[in-house]
Amino acid sequence: MVDSSRHGDCVTMHFTVSDTGMGVAQESKSRIFEAFVQNDGSNTRRYGGTGLGLAICSRLVDLMGGRIWVESEVGQGSTFHFTATFALPPSPPQPEPARSRKRCTAWRAGGRRQCASRRICRAC
Repeated sequence: MVDSSRHGDCVTMHFTVSDTGMGVAQESKSRIFEAFVQNDGSNTRRYGGTGLGLAICSRLVDLMGGRIWVESEVGQGSTFHFTATFALPPSPPQPEPARSRKRCTAWRAGGRRQCASRRICRAC
């Protein structure tokens, strides 16, 4: 995760994934998020794949209220960015403040229990 911003009861997070692969040509950047499109048709045989991975990622990011893009230069690898918005959980209820109670100090005097404050001590 690179960054996040909170707005109301949601947070938008920015993630990046980088690789050191062959890079993406400028003219291919807008198309690689479409289904069945690959950066270079010759890569299909060499590297495999169907051209669906980035299309699926794009759809998932869209469903999460975000966006996806790539920064890349041929021969330099790529950095893929995406943002996603998540609802924050509701705040837990705050505990009630503790009521102040006097403590009972009891001791035995002459075989009989005595209490310093009879008002709150039920044992006396």
